[in-house]
Amino acid sequence: MWTALFARPERARGIAATILVLGAAGALAGCGTLPNGRRWGDDVTLWPSGARLGRAAWNALSHPMTWAPIAGAAVLQIDRWDERISDWATDTTPLFGSVEKAEDARGWTGNASDLLYFASVIATPSGDEPLDWAWAKTKGLAVGMGARVATLTSVDLLKVAVGRERPDGSNDKSFPSQHAAAMSVNATLTSQNLRSMSLPVGARYSLDAGSIGLAAFGSWSRVEADGHYPSDVLAGVALGHFLARFFEEAFLGLAEGPLQVEPVAMPDLFGLAFSWRF
Repeated sequence: MWTALFARPERARGIAATILVLGAAGALAGCGTLPNGRRWGDDVTLWPSGARLGRAAWNALSHPMTWAPIAGAAVLQIDRWDERISDWATDTTPLFGSVEKAEDARGWTGNASDLLYFASVIATPSGDEPLDWAWAKTKGLAVGMGARVATLTSVDLLKVAVGRERPDGSNDKSFPSQHAAAMSVNATLTSQNLRSMSLPVGARYSLDAGSIGLAAFGSWSRVEADGHYPSDVLAGVALGHFLARFFEEAFLGLAEGPLQVEPVAMPDLFGLAFSWRF
C-alpha cells in the first residue's frame, strides 16, 4: 500500500506535506497543559452522565456543520439536481481533470487526513512527564478512534438499509459516502484538538481551514470519480461531524467549544439561542 502511495508524484507531495506537519507536531508535543491545568486526555470518561450525553447529542445535532449538509442534501432532491450535478461533475471534472485522477485522490486525501488528525493528537498539551503524557494521549486517542469506528459502522449500516445505486451503476452502496464521512470525522476531531493548543489565532485558523479544505477536496473527489451523488457526500459529512462532536463532548471532557446552541422554550416562544465565547 505505501509503495503505491509513493509511486505517483501527487501522492508523494501530499504525504510529504503531512510528514512535515507531523514533524512540527512532534516538536510541540509534551509541552504544557490546558488552560485549566489539566492534560489533554486526562478527563476521559467511559461513563458520562445522562445529562452530559444529552447535551453532547444536542450540541452535535444543532451545530451548522451537522444540519446544514443534511438540509443541502434534501434540497438537491428537488428537480433531480442531485443527478444533474453528478453528471456535470463527471463530464467536466473541474477540479481533478479526469475521473481517474478523482478516483486516485481518494487514497492520498484519506491518508493525509488521517495523518493530520494523528499529528493534532500528538501536539495537544499533555504535560511533560513521559508516562503521564503517554497515558493521557492513549485515553484521548481512544475517544477519537471510537468516533471513527462509530462513523464507519454507521455508514455501513446505512448503506445496507438505503441501498442506493451508485452513479456508475457498480453497486447499491452509494448512500452515504464513507470517504466523506471519514474525512469529516477527522477534520472535526482535528479542529477540536487545535482549540486545545496554545497557538496564535492566525495559525490556528489557517490549520483549521487547511484541515477542512482537505476534507472538502477529498469528499468532492468522490463526485467527480462517479462514485457518489452530491447528497451522498453531504450526508457523510453530516454524519462524521455529528459523531466526532458527540464523542469529544461526551467522553473527552474538554471545555465546550466557542459556538454554543441551546433550545429556548417559553409559553409563547420556541427557538434556538446562539452564543459565541471569545
